[in-house]
Amino acid sequence: MKAEQRDALLNIFLPFILEAFHKLVKLKVAYCASLEEVFQLQVQGLDIKETCLVTSKLRQVKLFHLPKLKHIWNKDPSKDISFENLRQVLVEDCWSLKSLFPFSIARGLQQLEILIVGSCGVEEIVSKSAEGSEEDEILFEFNQLSFLALWAFPNLVCFYPGKHNITCPTVKRLTTYLQEKIKVFGHAVSQLLHVEKLKMVDCNFKEFSPYEGDFGEERDVVTMLPRINKLTLQGVDQMTHLWKQGSPLNHICANLETLKVYECGNLISLSCSSSSFQNLTTFEVWDCKEMVELITSSKAQYLERLVSLTIGGCEMMREVIASDGDQATYHEIIFREFKFLKLDGLQNLKSFCSGNHTLKLPSLVEVTVNACPRMENFCQGRLSTPKLHKVQLTETDFEGRWAGDLNATIEQSNTEAKDLQHLESLNVDSSGVPEIVPKNVEGVEHKIWFSYLIFWNLSKLMFLPRNA
Repeated sequence: MKAEQRDALLNIFLPFILEAFHKLVKLKVAYCASLEEVFQLQVQGLDIKETCLVTSKLRQVKLFHLPKLKHIWNKDPSKDISFENLRQVLVEDCWSLKSLFPFSIARGLQQLEILIVGSCGVEEIVSKSAEGSEEDEILFEFNQLSFLALWAFPNLVCFYPGKHNITCPTVKRLTTYLQEKIKVFGHAVSQLLHVEKLKMVDCNFKEFSPYEGDFGEERDVVTMLPRINKLTLQGVDQMTHLWKQGSPLNHICANLETLKVYECGNLISLSCSSSSFQNLTTFEVWDCKEMVELITSSKAQYLERLVSLTIGGCEMMREVIASDGDQATYHEIIFREFKFLKLDGLQNLKSFCSGNHTLKLPSLVEVTVNACPRMENFCQGRLSTPKLHKVQLTETDFEGRWAGDLNATIEQSNTEAKDLQHLESLNVDSSGVPEIVPKNVEGVEHKIWFSYLIFWNLSKLMFLPRNA
């Protein structure tokens, strides 16, 4: 059932019709500007017990963009109405909502698998029970929960306003914004032993030890991380290094396969141990403005299983693989499974690998280098890429270019761009050329500033630099 853009609606289900909808499996409500309640279980004091006893078959609830929504359920139904079949709950952009679940419904969510809630005015996840002693500890069991995502809860105070405990032993995917809000789950964090995918956004820790020193100290996150195979960090602006040298976290991400780091404005380097990289296959870094290098040559040797590397928008980056300080130090770096490389918008990048190292990339088949105007070469030492036969200068440059080897191709593109930047005037008349400046010359769009430009009778012209 869907209810969308129904601005006159104040509620969806009145108590008198709940029984008629007890076989409803999926519910989506979105963009209803006046909606205040989804399930109206009480009307002007009418007791629900006199109305119906229902076991709902509802499995999925999606509520999006409901600015006046105050209650999903306007009364705790106790045992009169059961939503024990709920598997998925997704709530987003409901700023008038103060709590998510009534007490009795939360106690019955044994089958809940996915809980995604964001951009809401929620102050507590579960509202206070009207019954029971203040001294009794309440146990909330989410034993089938596999995906938990919580973000943008500026008003969140607690999970439940009373003495309680939470179990969620099967969570495999966790997304959280502002890590102090995840603390409302208390020691339940230490039970997240099976988390495989972790995404943290807009958190304020200075290194990747997000729950250190509060409940359970660092050991809570230490017990959580060993199974993580995908880690995403976004907008962690206070972090300068992924984690400290010597931290126990250096050794507990050995199963990490995918690492994505976005918009971490003060991140300088990764400073990871070799054990953190030994199973890494996919590596993405975007818009880390202060990063000057990705990794040192001694650590790069341990990227044995790396398949794909993407780096973009890192304005200060001068080299991807940097020497360890002593220029005389020599390393042979072999990425046996490395196939795909994309470098995009690295305005100060001079070389992929600096220093007199040997770089062997036996599986490399696709390289895209876009908007890296200062790149002089790919590797200063010996370089082997036997399967590579072209370099793409955009993702749609399928033809690419090739000057015999990767180093020569990078150098040629750089030379062409430098030569073209001195061009001041251009007059083209009655020509059959399809393009004025080849669109696969690196840096051309950003470097040519014409003061005199005339085109006349170019019947086949297909491409013109957009800044010309």
